[in-house]
Amino acid sequence: MRRGTTWIIGGIGLILSGALGLLGAGSAGLAGSSVLAILQNVAFAASALLLAVGMTRADSVVARRPTGVVAVAILALWPLIAEGAAAAIGAVEPDAAEAWTVLGYASILVPTAAGLIAAVAILRAGTVPDPWRWAPMWVLAFQVGVWALTQALAVALGPDVLSINGVFLLLGAVAFLAGTLGLGVLAVILGSRRRGATVEVFRSS
Repeated sequence: MRRGTTWIIGGIGLILSGALGLLGAGSAGLAGSSVLAILQNVAFAASALLLAVGMTRADSVVARRPTGVVAVAILALWPLIAEGAAAAIGAVEPDAAEAWTVLGYASILVPTAAGLIAAVAILRAGTVPDPWRWAPMWVLAFQVGVWALTQALAVALGPDVLSINGVFLLLGAVAFLAGTLGLGVLAVILGSRRRGATVEVFRSS
């Protein structure tokens, strides 16, 4: 029962994170957009951490193995850390090109590495049933593929890349939703199945 509850709550949180992210993107530059961004990051962090730690060890999608928990924690908290770092750089030295460059590279490398380690940990834990334990790896591969495609198009098209800016925005939105809304819906479905299966076992006894 608790595993189902954990996955349902975590999944709903990821779905909420995706919805808030879309709202924030649609209201970019308007009053309240920064609040939506913070809420989205908090919802994502709380949901990912809940799924990683679980209410019990059996609830954890990484079986509470330290490497997996740490990787998910880094992935979950990185958006908040990056936002804090950007605010600090902007307040102290807004024209510091090197600091912005370092933060930019870190924002690519840190979540990608943490996501890969977390996806492998979920695969190895065996808590999530086949074939769905591969879902985080599929999402990561898709997100990396989208990033690589946009970089390749930007280099190939040069200044003309602005003409397909809408395509970039669409791809970015789909990649974002795959890691929030997509995984959230999957977690809710699997949690509902797990809870139902537990109830049936109890009744049969």
